[in-house]
Amino acid sequence: MIKIDKKEVTEKYLYKKACDLTDIQQELRTITDYFDYINYAAKQGDKFILNHFIDSNSFGNTVDVLQGIAKAIGCISNNICPDEAGDSNE
Repeated sequence: MIKIDKKEVTEKYLYKKACDLTDIQQELRTITDYFDYINYAAKQGDKFILNHFIDSNSFGNTVDVLQGIAKAIGCISNNICPDEAGDSNE
C-alpha cells in the first residue's frame, strides 16, 4: 500500500490528479494556439492585431495564465511527492 502524507493513494485520488493534469494540458494548448495566432499575424504584417494584443494587456494576461499553470503543476507535484522530511511512504 502506498501512502502520501499518511493517506492511502486510491484510484479516486489518482483519477483526480490525472483530471487536474488534463485541465492544465488544455490551458497550455489554449496558450499555444494563442501564440501561434499572434506569430501568424506578425508574419503576415498584421499590425492591427499585434497592436491590439499589446494595447489590451494580453501579454500580461498570458503571463498570468502561465504563472497559474506553473503553480498548479507545482501543487500537483507536491501532492504526489511531498518533501522527503515528511513521512510520505510507509
